[in-house]
Amino acid sequence: MSEQVMDFSYCDELVKDFEKVIEQPIVGKLKTYYTGVDLGTACVVLAVLDEKRRPVAGAYRYADVVKDGMVIDYIGAVRIVKELKEQIEKELETELELAAAAIPPGTDELDSGAIKNVVQGAGFILTNLLDEPTAANEVLKIKNGAVVDIGGGTTGISILKDGKVIHIADEPTGALDSKSAANLLEIFENINKKGQSILMVTHSVTAACHAGRVLFIKDGKIYNQIY
Repeated sequence: MSEQVMDFSYCDELVKDFEKVIEQPIVGKLKTYYTGVDLGTACVVLAVLDEKRRPVAGAYRYADVVKDGMVIDYIGAVRIVKELKEQIEKELETELELAAAAIPPGTDELDSGAIKNVVQGAGFILTNLLDEPTAANEVLKIKNGAVVDIGGGTTGISILKDGKVIHIADEPTGALDSKSAANLLEIFENINKKGQSILMVTHSVTAACHAGRVLFIKDGKIYNQIY
């Protein structure tokens, strides 16, 4: 069986271009700018693209308004996004109106509203809200494969088939309080009942009890399983 080798050099170039415009924005009289808002566990990032989807400006700030992909300080998140928005607007000498954002996979029912309200509260018109692996794949263009997210909160793997996310694996309750962890696990159960497969890698016995099937792995091998 032959293996298809994918070339992601264009993604590397896109990242390099973004790094450059953080330090030196490209100022021009464009009709439309597109902003991406990332509420990360370690950083809040704004990336601004031109009409051809090329980076023209960007800004970021280290913050603790998000934990494990969940907004825990709504007011602080709005303030930071608004301040970064105003900073870039001053650099580009224009007003930023349109923005899209992304959320960790599997958290749409619990946290999508919070992220939507943060973006809108900062003065943007929200044009799209995607799960993170789907948003990443808009650039990566993977048809069948996996997207690995190594973040400040958790590390997750999303499996794609025909360009769509079909499985997610994550440690979803690593740093959540007990009530939020229970709410998130309940949401995962409801999603699973609707036919969506979820692979959860966890060290928590409590989290494992919510699964329909539990596999134990030792030294890289499955040595027991419970249905």
